[in-house]
Amino acid sequence: MTTAVPLLLSDPLVGTQLGEYEIQAPVGEGAMGVVYRGVQPVIKKRVAIKVLKPHIANDESHVRRLVAEAEAVNSIGHRNIIDIFGLGRLPDGRPYIIMEYLDGVGLDTLLRAGKPLEVDDALGLLVDICAPLAAAHKANVVHRDLKPSNVFVCKQADGGRFLKLLDFGLAKRAVELSDAEKTAAGTIAGTPNYMSPEQARSLPVSPRTDLYSLGVIAYEMLTCALPFVGPTPMDTLMLHLSEPVPSARAKNPLVPKALDALIRQLMAKEPDARPASAEEVRQRLVAIRAAPPDRPESETSRRLWLAGAVVLAGAAAGVVLLSRSTPLAVEPSQPPPTPRVPTSTVPAPPQPLVAPVAAAQPPVPTPVTVEPAPLPPTPV
Repeated sequence: MTTAVPLLLSDPLVGTQLGEYEIQAPVGEGAMGVVYRGVQPVIKKRVAIKVLKPHIANDESHVRRLVAEAEAVNSIGHRNIIDIFGLGRLPDGRPYIIMEYLDGVGLDTLLRAGKPLEVDDALGLLVDICAPLAAAHKANVVHRDLKPSNVFVCKQADGGRFLKLLDFGLAKRAVELSDAEKTAAGTIAGTPNYMSPEQARSLPVSPRTDLYSLGVIAYEMLTCALPFVGPTPMDTLMLHLSEPVPSARAKNPLVPKALDALIRQLMAKEPDARPASAEEVRQRLVAIRAAPPDRPESETSRRLWLAGAVVLAGAAAGVVLLSRSTPLAVEPSQPPPTPRVPTSTVPAPPQPLVAPVAAAQPPVPTPVTVEPAPLPPTPV
């Protein structure tokens, strides 16, 4: 549920009884505390127990934040948000909360595999994130720290997938943060790699603040990279404030154009330019998932060229066929044209009638007299 930590057999809390639950082993660590696996000894029900770290256990702002997390989660009451059902203090005074135990892996672990998720898998996860996010916003809760490590992909007995949102400790409705806490980037006010421009500037946040973080997560899912990374957390925040949103499709050509456009809109610098709600985003993601995949640009160009060639070839064939099948128009009242024979300035005498002869015998020349001068015989 948080960053994995090695099993510490020497941890003094291992074996401690907290009410009806017994702490068994540490399983994860976050910025504020350590998460342990616990168990109810009689019915063997497993739980997760988050305990604040000793150096911040006496800081009332952190204690309020832990309590606020429990309040925010229970005010939402959505099955895709981790359930918190216990709150108390250790013998040394450190506060803790008891949560449901989740079996699975964090989204951040999946992304560390070094390759982008399949587009359909990424779309499915984004749809699943939108549902509890919409429920939180409906309850006037803004998460403010949405990132892959706070998205947990649970394993189910049938092999299916079940998603849970974690860590509502920075929820807007919980407490007002002090100026000192707001400057502690990455621990209190949020995580720079996923932080919206308005949150980075300590301006008022809204549900669209979480949608910006969702856009960053979507970009990372599909490209296995973050859109903005600076040498320091402050440099990263400045990039979120000023740099244009990069294209996920430019890094991964398999990303549909509609999804690339949606990610760009989610990461718009101005909140009003982003989608209106998580539910709207969910519906658009569902539509993109149901649409046929885009053809790669090279394939599209090749098909257009072939289509144009077919049209031109068809037109040329039609011209040839027309020239062969259309008869020459002749006026019915006019006789067919007679082939022209070279003539001299002297009119030629009329041809005499010649009786048919056998094909083997040549025609007999007939002398013709023309006034005023005689002409040689004209062959027939």
